[in-house]
Amino acid sequence: MEFDHKTRKDAFYLYKALWSSEPFVHICGRRFVNRTGDKTLVRVYSNLPGVTLYDGDVVLARQNYTDCSQKGVYLFEVPLTGEMHLRAEAGEGAQAVSDESRGDVAKSTEGNKALQQMLAGMKFESLLLKAGGNVISKEMIRNINETLQKVPKNKDGAK
Repeated sequence: MEFDHKTRKDAFYLYKALWSSEPFVHICGRRFVNRTGDKTLVRVYSNLPGVTLYDGDVVLARQNYTDCSQKGVYLFEVPLTGEMHLRAEAGEGAQAVSDESRGDVAKSTEGNKALQQMLAGMKFESLLLKAGGNVISKEMIRNINETLQKVPKNKDGAK
């Protein structure tokens, strides 16, 4: 349970997938909407033999029970394309169930103070090394960083 004692954590649904006979499907990480990168791993828990993941009405992927890495755990690698409406469906006929998750999973840092603070604490040099790989030399990155450090700050401390 979360602090409000109403919202169940994803672990609850993992146990449900393993122990419950009531048909269900659950998309994990639905509150984590500010994702970065080109792709993300979507984890779905279900006690049914197959799960289909949709973005709106478009089928992203299907997995059978035999494709699971762990009993009841379905993993889907999903490209981040902006605002998405994920829906997972499992079962057929009377056992058919679905779960939904909406949000901009590729949302920028705008309005996300925690992510802005995290990025503010990172040096430009380390960001370029991670992003540039072997394309930009360390010496070039240091020169760029030194040049940026010389940019005068505004009165409020922002550059």
